[in-house]
This record gives sequence, structure tokens and C-alpha cells, in this order.
Amino acid sequence: MPRALLLILLAMLPFMPTRGEQPGVHFPGKPHVSILPVDTLTRAAERLPTPGENPVRPIKPTPPKPPAQPATLVNIYPSTLRYGKLHIDLRAIPQDRHGQIAIINLLGNTIHSQRFTGGQIIRYPAIQFLRGIYFIRVDLEGRPLRTARLVVDR
Repeated sequence: MPRALLLILLAMLPFMPTRGEQPGVHFPGKPHVSILPVDTLTRAAERLPTPGENPVRPIKPTPPKPPAQPATLVNIYPSTLRYGKLHIDLRAIPQDRHGQIAIINLLGNTIHSQRFTGGQIIRYPAIQFLRGIYFIRVDLEGRPLRTARLVVDR
């Protein structure tokens, strides 16, 4: 057994550092690979910052919040219609303002158009629509005010 221990020690001899040499492993024809003790790595990580050194990344300032959206003048509900009625709520529009509602299918054809005055709720029964997807466009005095998607699933 002592002979085996002697052979192991002799085999490790080329890997042991000599005086003034960094611990490491040297392979012929390859660069020197240094081995640092584990406590060296932990000591570097636990090092306190010097004065003027910022150890923490600065926090990026949060962007300002966008301004609050104005209240919607037109509410169109429900977005999926199975039964009942489609409601277009125009009560937030003043009564002296006029506009037009257009119901458009996916092909871009206007299947219904109606003029309105503000301050009312317009209802369309579900039986007026075939199954499919429609767009409800509300124009106020010639300008687009709101476009909503309607899915009819009867």
C-alpha cells in the first residue's frame, strides 16, 4: 500500500506549483491554466465598494404615464351577439349634434346606414344579422368617431 501512495504522489508532482509559481495545470503545447482557491473568489464577491464606486446599476427612470383618455362618447355592446339586441349608446353626445351609423360586413359592403342625433340609445335586434363579423362605424358630423367589431354567432 505505501508503494501505491508513493506512485500517486509522484504522478501529481508535475501539477504541484513550485516556489513563486501560480497554482495551475500545464499541458504541453497549451496555455497555462491557473487554479484559484475558492476562498479567493468568495472574498472578491464580498468586497465592499470603495467611496465613489457604485455597486448597483442605476434604476432607469420610469416613463411618464400617457394622459388619461377622454371618456368615450359612444358605447357599443355586446361585442359578441347571440341573441337579444345590439346597443349603440349615444347618450354622451349632445342632443344638438348629428351623425351617422354604418354597419359594414367583412367584404366592405354597407348593409345598413342610419342617421342619428345625440342623447339616445339605438338598438338592433339580433335577428337582423346573419352569422358573421361586422364593423359598426359611428361618424359624428362627417368625422369618424368610433369603429367597433361585432361578432354575430347565432
